[in-house]
Parts: sequence; C-alpha cells; structure tokens
Amino acid sequence: MVAKARRHVARAGARAKPGFSIAVTGGPRNDMSRARVVIVDDHQLLAESVALALSALGVETAVFDLPRAASKLTSILALTPDLVLLDLDLGQGIAEGLALVAPLVDGGCRVLVVTAWMDPEAIGAALADGAVGVVDKSAPLEHLIAVATACAQGVYSVPRAEKRRIDDAARRQRTSRERELAPFAMLTLREAEVLRCLIRGENVAGIAGRAHVSEATVRSQVRGILTKLDVASQLSAVALARRVGWSAPSE
Repeated sequence: MVAKARRHVARAGARAKPGFSIAVTGGPRNDMSRARVVIVDDHQLLAESVALALSALGVETAVFDLPRAASKLTSILALTPDLVLLDLDLGQGIAEGLALVAPLVDGGCRVLVVTAWMDPEAIGAALADGAVGVVDKSAPLEHLIAVATACAQGVYSVPRAEKRRIDDAARRQRTSRERELAPFAMLTLREAEVLRCLIRGENVAGIAGRAHVSEATVRSQVRGILTKLDVASQLSAVALARRVGWSAPSE
C-alpha cells in the first residue's frame, strides 16, 4: 500500500501545474496503515471525497463534524490525529481556521491547509505557525491526495521556490495594504468616528444628533475625510474604506 502511495505521489508530481508543485524529503516514512487523518472542512462533498480516497490507500480517515463541535480545537485533538487537513474558512472567515493551526501543531499534529483562500499573507501565516504545507482547493484531487499521503508519511515539505514565491507575494501585499491605509492614518479620532458612522449607513443629521453637535460641524468633518482620502463623495469614502479593510481606531 505504501508503494502504491509513493507511485501516486510521483505521478502527481510529474503532472503538477505551476503553483501546485510538491517536494518529498528523504526522511523516515511512517506506516500508512498507522496514520490517522482528520479532515476539518465545511465543504462536505470535498471532505468525503478526500476521505474515501485516503481510506482506499489504507489511511485511517475521519471527517470532523463541524456543526456538532462545541470546541473545535478540543474536539479535533480528542481524535488524536497524526495529520489534520484544515480549511481556513470554516464558515466564520479565514481567521477562525488560522487560529487553529498553531494550537494543533502544539498538540502534536501535522497540519496541511486545504483552502480556496490562497491569500499570500494568510498562507504565509499558516506556514509560520507550523503548517507543513498548503494546497489550493482548485488543484486536481489527485494532487491533494498525493500531498496528503506524503504528509501522513512525514515526508512532505513546501518547495523552497514555492515558499519564496509566497513570502514575496505576502510582502508585496503588505506593502500595498500599508500604502492604501496610509491616508486613513491622517484622520482625527472624530473624523474616524464619523467615517465609521457613514459605513454603518448613518446620515449627517443622525451623526450630529447622536454626538450632540451641529450638522455644520459634521459636514466639516466629512469634508476633512474626503480631502484626506482624496475622494469626491461620502459613498466613495465608504467604498474605499471597505475595499482596503480599514477599521476605526479605539478612542
């Protein structure tokens, strides 16, 4: 069965598309029949397909029941997996999945991130927290199974060229986001609060009434916002704030 898995890895490596490369190290291989894999993914069809494919290779595999788990981390660790196939977006955004990587690694699990959110910073963070690799959900199923079996054997590592590509992309993304957020740093605390109100859909009259100031004062603050953000309208300011992921600082 191990030999079959190795042929599967080699075949996937030969057919891999750019961005889907894999690296198999020469370290000790674990017995596939003793490996235990837990799949944590809210995409039920994909999770079951992967589980069936891994089971056919002799890997003990379970699909984690997300809806019934009161504490995801505790419940996953209770299954004592050797490898966790983890989606970053478990229904509450990618932060939820990212927050599980380090604790799972600390709990003795290898973590392979399987996600459609190929955000360079998120991927880089997952790898920095100890994930052994990342597979794009758009990759062929054969590739995912090959990487998962290699991870279960303890012989997978992210190719150096791929790691450099991820680090470079994350660096460019951070630089771009910092440049886009720079104008928002010029807002006063009151202007930031007014912008936050505009994002919530409040109008000038409502903002003035809640803050116990005149509408003229709020309009002046809105003009300051538009000037500093270099936009022509309140709608444009709100759209820009949402696009760059800005949030008002706490007073």
